[in-house]
Amino acid sequence: MSLNDEWDERATSVSDIRISSVVSMRPEDELKDDEIKKISEYYKNSRDELQKKVNSLLNFNFSAHMAGRMAKSASVKSENGKNSTKDFKLIDLETAIDLREITVGSKVYEFSNEWRRAKFIFRKSLEEFNYGLCAEKNGSRGLILSVQAVLLKNLLLSSYQDIDRKLIKNDELRNTRRMLKPTEVEKRDCLIRTLAEILWNAGEKKSAAVVFNCGINCFEIEPKLKYRTDGLTEKLYIYEFKILSQLEEFVRKNLGMFQRDDGCMIFLYSLILSRKINKLKEDLQGHRLIGEMEECKASLFNLVLTGTATPYFHNGSLVYDSANKALEKPLIGIKERSDIGILYWDSKEQENSRTEVGSMLKTPKLPIWLVLLGKLHIAVVFNTNIELINNWRLEQNFYLHFYTGLRKQECQSIINISTRDETDLYMSPIEAIKAKYSKFKINEEEKEPEIFEAIKSKWPGCNISGQDGKELMSLL
Repeated sequence: MSLNDEWDERATSVSDIRISSVVSMRPEDELKDDEIKKISEYYKNSRDELQKKVNSLLNFNFSAHMAGRMAKSASVKSENGKNSTKDFKLIDLETAIDLREITVGSKVYEFSNEWRRAKFIFRKSLEEFNYGLCAEKNGSRGLILSVQAVLLKNLLLSSYQDIDRKLIKNDELRNTRRMLKPTEVEKRDCLIRTLAEILWNAGEKKSAAVVFNCGINCFEIEPKLKYRTDGLTEKLYIYEFKILSQLEEFVRKNLGMFQRDDGCMIFLYSLILSRKINKLKEDLQGHRLIGEMEECKASLFNLVLTGTATPYFHNGSLVYDSANKALEKPLIGIKERSDIGILYWDSKEQENSRTEVGSMLKTPKLPIWLVLLGKLHIAVVFNTNIELINNWRLEQNFYLHFYTGLRKQECQSIINISTRDETDLYMSPIEAIKAKYSKFKINEEEKEPEIFEAIKSKWPGCNISGQDGKELMSLL
């Protein structure tokens, strides 16, 4: 009931009082003592009630009120119609400190404004890359492009599926438009599936967690704890899921929180809690997810693409160093073949101490690779033929789409690759061998761009055409 309605009701309850006589007072209409007493009590009570209303409004915690409403609206309903996530839990101080230390390295450091602004939004439908997520040239681009690679996987697989999501074996019936020119509805659905899939894989396909910014601190922060608030980490509700369909429904209902400021951080924290803090620390082997320059580290790329936050790209475990000396602890790398690959090249590394990328990442199940060139240069390359990796004939001549996520890339960049040595057709075997190995004798001034070096780490000695390497590097 509004304040006006309450006033109207009270006015009706004292209708027997002849207030009008106060306005037009005549000797014969003088009020009696009991009537004056009633009027006085009425105005006194009204004044007291009005004062209570004013005090309640002044003390009203709007943030807490909205947080409660948002948390209630965020819940999803199970098959029996009940809210399956109403028992969310508030983040505690210990978890908040763990989140900060695993990411930025300290409870007194916080993410930059660039990270806080990062979100998962698509480029406009009329643009050349309407399948692409937008990114800025800062540390958050690594996370966005990692999600982009998984999103491309889902778009690629959807182009091989009919309306009922059954596999289409006849290549002529493939809906290739769904891969590179998806509709707004298709993009939204694919992003929802992608975010849910990454979180679900991090939880070993058994559980997942999603955090929600409630707008108020969930625990008391004492000065002696030396915990510096950042406006987000201490304001999280944590929802946990045991069923993938409920996770997808929650993400669908609350997709907007990933598409506004703090969207990437909300997803990053959800990813960490989906993996579980203790399990994640075991994966990291003493490393972090975010580097000193706020760049994404190998552990974060692996967490998004494989569900495991190992800081290494090699296969299996290494027990010996480069000098064949036994290590104190094995360096645990990638244990299974990944759906999406990684190509890595850093021109600053020495030839005898380059970062090793194993076949589990270098030869993924699908023709999609995250290309890492040093710390900050990142791109995604992919082919739309799902059989490329599994058919050596297709690998003789093929192309790769090149995408950076930056708005300055306005046109498609297609890299043509040929692994077939044409010299064999017109040279003798001895001449062909000499010509082949002469390709590796390159002077320092003639070294190829890093993007080509990364590609040749997968296809050694291949011929690359269609794009100028320096122009591609300028897009990074």
